[in-house]
Amino acid sequence: MINMHTHTINSPDGFDTIDTICQTAIARNLKGVAFTDHVSINNLEKYNTYECIRKCKEETFIAKEKYNGKLKVLFGLEISEAFLSYEKEQFFVNIGGVDVVLCSLHSQTPTAHLGINGNFRLNDFTKFEYSTIIEALKIYYKTLNEIAKNSDFDILAHLTYPLRYISCRDKVKIDINDILEELTILLKTVVSKNKAIEINTSMADQNFFMPDKPLITLFKSLGGKYVTIGSDAHKAENIDKGILQALEILKECDINEYYYYESRKPIAIKIK
Repeated sequence: MINMHTHTINSPDGFDTIDTICQTAIARNLKGVAFTDHVSINNLEKYNTYECIRKCKEETFIAKEKYNGKLKVLFGLEISEAFLSYEKEQFFVNIGGVDVVLCSLHSQTPTAHLGINGNFRLNDFTKFEYSTIIEALKIYYKTLNEIAKNSDFDILAHLTYPLRYISCRDKVKIDINDILEELTILLKTVVSKNKAIEINTSMADQNFFMPDKPLITLFKSLGGKYVTIGSDAHKAENIDKGILQALEILKECDINEYYYYESRKPIAIKIK
């Protein structure tokens, strides 16, 4: 199994070194790991991102040699809030040696007029009317669609990221049909660009996957081909979290292969 979404101490919220993560991945019988440290366009200076990504690249290439034949080590980026500056996004995409680029939206969603913080993690959604939450979700997916249309990426990360806080954490149940139009438009954009979505397994211990089976099936029905799996681990101990469950989800969606990216090219792996 190759995990396409992990974070190291070169992310502001990462805890472990690349070497520690590689050793843990080998011990857990993973075949490969992509290091996709955060590039938050709205916080580049705050988090010293230019230097952190330089270090990640350097350390990843050392690990590529050190673990050659034992573990496939890949260098990637998770670029978020790219709509704030596609020029800055391109700077990182073009730094050389990049195997994979993840596209995400964590904050800066223009929902302030609704009283909802654009960083969904910072809200208590039990305090909002259902209709207000739905409107915020529609704005989130319209914003993410604009990013997907204009960004240079390979994988759209954690499609249902807002629901991690709305439904999984705050237990506000969302009828996906209320935002299905926006999700469908976004997925059509991903398909039209021949890009991938991931099954993000970071909340697998709560039986919450981003996305779940219905949206993976929708992606497939729209012509989507590429699906990757990423634990979004910020600690080495979570390197294989939910990976086996994700493979089962794919099989239940009648998908018999998943993908990893190397030199920004998708490579298929058959699911046994």
